Amino acid sequence: MQDVRSHSSIHNKMKIFREILSSDYLRKGFWGSMALAHTPALVNAWKVFLSGGITVDLAGDEPHLTHTQLPIRSVDAAATTDPEHTRKVIESSVRVHLRADVPACCLLSGGLDSSIIAAIAADVLPDDHLHTFCAGAPDDDPDSDFSFARTAAEHIGCAHTETPVTAALFARRWADMVRRQGVPLSTPNEVAINEVARVMRANGRVVTLSGEGADELFAGYELPIRLAAAHVEAGNEEPGLFQLHSNAWIPVIAKPNALNPAAWRAIEHDDALLDFYREEFTAAATETDDPLDAHLRFHRRVNLSGLLLRLDSATMLESIEGRTPYADRDVAAFAQSLALNDRYRGDPCETKRPLRRAFADRLPQTIVERPKASFPLPFQDWMHEHAGALRTSDLIDELFAQETIETTVANPSLNWAFAWPMINLALWSQRWWGA
Repeated sequence: MQDVRSHSSIHNKMKIFREILSSDYLRKGFWGSMALAHTPALVNAWKVFLSGGITVDLAGDEPHLTHTQLPIRSVDAAATTDPEHTRKVIESSVRVHLRADVPACCLLSGGLDSSIIAAIAADVLPDDHLHTFCAGAPDDDPDSDFSFARTAAEHIGCAHTETPVTAALFARRWADMVRRQGVPLSTPNEVAINEVARVMRANGRVVTLSGEGADELFAGYELPIRLAAAHVEAGNEEPGLFQLHSNAWIPVIAKPNALNPAAWRAIEHDDALLDFYREEFTAAATETDDPLDAHLRFHRRVNLSGLLLRLDSATMLESIEGRTPYADRDVAAFAQSLALNDRYRGDPCETKRPLRRAFADRLPQTIVERPKASFPLPFQDWMHEHAGALRTSDLIDELFAQETIETTVANPSLNWAFAWPMINLALWSQRWWGA
């Protein structure tokens, strides 16, 4: 990829951008960032590493894409529904991931996944040695992460630090992270993860354990699974595109009007992105005979890969190593040896059944029964600080219809699904393209 900063004119930069835009790299990767809620990228010399295990090699005349998935070993499924077996599998992984010659800690949101990890870590580490951290918006709500994390920390018996993320901090850190990483952010939660990592480092911590992976492997996303179940019941037509439309920031159906006609033509009407989702779902479906389980395995292939990259990039900006015991290959092999109805029941709804049963006697009932929350931030109300960048960015003007720009700037909180990816592109282009 050419270094666009070496070109002095906006015209040349836009010419290069259009050339790159027409490649499979951007059709699947860059524009995927407006489709997926989780598509961070890492750049290394002539290679770009996108979420979902996609690597783009830019060293040759044409971009070359490869997609790599780590194999998951099969295991003997005998007695794997036994809560004691589940407990041993998770405990073993946490013990392995705690091995370090530097101070370790845990992210603790007060949800089931992070609380299990913290409880095990407290048993493994020396007395009073575990330190946990929670980030979120300042909130006195008893249902907030801060409130549940306090409950979990008191029960477990660990030192606990709260890291508030205010609107001003969010706006400042958002732009700073785009500048330092050289790519747009994938989700607003990256800001919270980065801020809590900064506080960890200031407290002398170097390694942290986090709960990514539990939802994708043990069926923790209640609403997405309910929607997928309804889609399966209705015939399961184009399941890959169902996943794309369900997770899009800017829906594919809105792009013909939202984008300038030249940009829409350049990405060939999202054909490559649509094909990617179809191919990924087809690959996920080959792993199971259960059509609903195929949707969960799609989450593992695409969503989990993005979450792990998000955690790694946001923490490593502060020199913190994030480790994920649930994403361990042995844990994944165990989880996927279980039938879907051993992990999820729809009526009454019960997610992550093996984890709730295995650790019911180790955690407060309110934690065991808590629904999914995931570092919630009211980012929709915090984007106005940078919304004006949409009017001054030549790149945004090149890509989006004027009506889309003005509607989004006028009310970014209402149009947050458009505002988040668009402002990210504006901040990125102004810093790295001067446009």
